[in-house]
Amino acid sequence: MMNLELKARCPDPDKARQTAQSLPADLLAQGEQTDTYFDVKAGRLKFRESSFDDQPKFIYYARNDSPGPSASDYRLASIRHPENLVAVLTKHYHEKVTVRKKREIYMWDDVRIHIDDVEGLGTFIEFEVPMADAEDEEAARKMQKLVEAFALSEEDFVGESYSDLLAGPEEEA
Repeated sequence: MMNLELKARCPDPDKARQTAQSLPADLLAQGEQTDTYFDVKAGRLKFRESSFDDQPKFIYYARNDSPGPSASDYRLASIRHPENLVAVLTKHYHEKVTVRKKREIYMWDDVRIHIDDVEGLGTFIEFEVPMADAEDEEAARKMQKLVEAFALSEEDFVGESYSDLLAGPEEEA
């Protein structure tokens, strides 16, 4: 599964909410999420617990960390007894960082819009536009419309994941 994704700093969440509602986008959910990231060799692996989702999920994704829209290849796995897998992963992989956030999810057409208040980092907006393939022009058009509607500029764009922002720069060997 693929998305075209963009993350940006959001200095005025109330204005972002108004913009989302004016698209019009529907508010799907509000709640808290905790993502525990594991230190894996390629991509990112996180365990997500969410107040608006009954079942915790493991999410693996790989994407370019440059600011601006980028393709993300991801996989979701719901697990009936996730505590067992978490124990195995914690034993064999270093637990990198835990990200705690309050998230609002809006849906515009087939696009997910997230307004995130991330503990220790501030407020961000994210767009997740489904892609049929890496050359999906419709996804690019939708992304451009969202960037314009939310009046985002390249200076607002964030390339790193929340986990990388919280973990800080890696130490050199």
